[in-house]
Amino acid sequence: MSPSCRIPLATLAAGALLTAMILLAGCNRDRGDTIAPSISYTFPREFTILSNIATIRVKAGDNEGIKQVIFMADGDTVGQDSQEPYALKWNTSAFPDCTDTDSYILLTAAAVDFAGNVGTAQRKFFLDNEGLPPIRVEMFEPSNVTKHSATLTWEKSLDWDFSHYILRRDTAATVTINADSLVRFDDPDATSFADTGEGISPFGLLEDTEYHYRIFVHDTFGRFRASDSTVTIHTLLPQPVKLVTGESPRPKSTVRLQWEPSEEDVAYFRLHRGLVPQPVNLDSIAAFTPRPGAYTYLDTGLVADSTYYYYLYLVDEAGYTHNFSSADVVEARTAALPEPVLNTPLIITKYSATIAWEAIPMQEDFSWITLYRSITASVDTNDVVIYTDLRNQLPAYQDTSLSQGQTYYYRMYHIDTRNNTAWSNTLALTTKSLADVWQGGLGVGPPGKYQLELVWTPYTWTVEDDFTRYILTNNGDVLQSTSDPNVTTYTHTGLQKNTLYSYTLTVNDSSGASATATLVAATRDIYPAKITRLEPDSLWHFDIEWLPSQETPGEFLKYVLLRTDDENETFEDANSDNIPDCLPGGNCIKVTETTQRLPSAGDSTLTFNDSDTNLVKQQKYNYVLLTYDQQGDWTPSNIEGEVLSSPPKPVNLFDPGGTSSTISLSWSRATWGSPIDDDKLFSRYELWRSNQQGVSPDSVNAPNTLVTAINDIGILQYEDGDGALGQIPWHYIVVLHDKFGQAAISNEVIGVTL
Repeated sequence: MSPSCRIPLATLAAGALLTAMILLAGCNRDRGDTIAPSISYTFPREFTILSNIATIRVKAGDNEGIKQVIFMADGDTVGQDSQEPYALKWNTSAFPDCTDTDSYILLTAAAVDFAGNVGTAQRKFFLDNEGLPPIRVEMFEPSNVTKHSATLTWEKSLDWDFSHYILRRDTAATVTINADSLVRFDDPDATSFADTGEGISPFGLLEDTEYHYRIFVHDTFGRFRASDSTVTIHTLLPQPVKLVTGESPRPKSTVRLQWEPSEEDVAYFRLHRGLVPQPVNLDSIAAFTPRPGAYTYLDTGLVADSTYYYYLYLVDEAGYTHNFSSADVVEARTAALPEPVLNTPLIITKYSATIAWEAIPMQEDFSWITLYRSITASVDTNDVVIYTDLRNQLPAYQDTSLSQGQTYYYRMYHIDTRNNTAWSNTLALTTKSLADVWQGGLGVGPPGKYQLELVWTPYTWTVEDDFTRYILTNNGDVLQSTSDPNVTTYTHTGLQKNTLYSYTLTVNDSSGASATATLVAATRDIYPAKITRLEPDSLWHFDIEWLPSQETPGEFLKYVLLRTDDENETFEDANSDNIPDCLPGGNCIKVTETTQRLPSAGDSTLTFNDSDTNLVKQQKYNYVLLTYDQQGDWTPSNIEGEVLSSPPKPVNLFDPGGTSSTISLSWSRATWGSPIDDDKLFSRYELWRSNQQGVSPDSVNAPNTLVTAINDIGILQYEDGDGALGQIPWHYIVVLHDKFGQAAISNEVIGVTL
């Protein structure tokens, strides 16, 4: 037995820690669950001798579920688990050996449920690691790997008999005890080392090289154990610089290359160039050392309109360069002689056209342009030269003495001092004809009933002043012929209202060409009035409202209101005599006529009450309103029909009474003016209820309930005994319905059970 085995302390400390854990769990305990979890050991048996990394297993159960299992040894928490099967991987070498019945380790397992209840189990074990090598530690993935260094890290040893670490390195994949010893650490807390390659090269570790490492743990008895596996680093190569071309506009014989400053220890750069991007075809053309602030290179003596590929190698102080990557090959193309670009013509007339072109990009030498014209689509140097000069002397040129309605083709030729040449696009244009210059534009002003105001777009004659005449005709009859280009209106009078008329306007020029525009226009009808409301009133009359006609005071004569009791009357021309039936003669009655054109101030409609004593109740009538003008012509309004049935008047709902379980409602009797009408028109009472103000049978925003429907006009009260009333305020209304689908809503009252 080791004399340092601390059994009394372990027992005392574990008990104190367990007590603290139970008290802490109880602070947040769910008072609804007071049942402690069950827990017991399943492996290994009590007083088993353990060594190295020992596995401890327990089983635990609870009515609400286990939150976690906590393991404690010698007063220390050595692990926890929150998922079944509950187990502990225990490093026993962190504790002194205990190998007889008087010295043992008491291991406590505590199960905690989600309500904070704790159940515990304890088991005694002997520890015996004497004679065993120390428990190995594992290395982590290396970090901070550079061209010449790397940082190594590993787990901390918890071995009770720890002596020291030795970190070993090798270029072979297996690192044995015979490999180079990099460093020794006597402190178990020392868990990292930066390998700078001391002694390998003046710069440190070699670039682009694999190194392998393993950590060895030694104990005080001279035993050791290596980590299970090695870790490997691969030192880096220099990072390449990104090469770009950076000159605009591009020259024809040079390429300027640019790159960003490098943070590498650059010894020199080596530039390669080729006509294809493959590395085998990129030849070295220059080598140069970096200079502060100088990150460009100018490649000269190149061929115009050609493609070149470049790659820049960086060589560092140790003599290494980066790996070739085709993605870093940059393509550069020398400029060609620019092709001129002819634009859409700025101005085209009947006899001239202005040809415009884009500015040609500046280059390192002079160049000239020549503009050619042809009447065929193929334009070359044998055609008519209309302009020549140094590039960019003019942006446009006016070609004159052209023929009307003729198609022409233009092309520009470009040549420089090295005899590079380029042709522009071919531009086709057609000079305008008279029909192009004058687009017609024959129109009509606001239509009258008996005349039309004709207007047209003036002919904008050219500088040649070739206008001769306007001729306006109606169905072949000449209405006006004038040689004055400023005369652009004509008033055609003596027409019929609401009638179509056809017109033709012809324009002639001095060349004998002509262009025409046609128009079909209609005189207007009398502006009708519009009936907007037709409703029975409570006196068995009809109220009629209408929007007034828009006829002016000088045009308006009167309104005539007509009525028919024929329910099927549509005021159509049934007998084909070109006079709509009952408008104004026929089987109908003239109700009234008035010369009042507009409503009184502040009103938007005119109104009339048809109080004819011969109106029959429950009879449908159709109405139409005629608007007459000063010439005695008329036009009808819309036709509106309605049944003469007086709408119901709302009943009066009285304040309710109530008992502990019912609410008593009563209301006034429905009436239309006489008992005969009441019985004839009554349909039903509907009693509605809601727990919110604003009861409505049409509402979708509140819980409205139909309490009852009563079909007897004489029943005027109801006891609401719904068992769901409760003692809260209820809002009530009574809706009165007649047999024609009309309804009236009473006042709203509030009732509550006592």
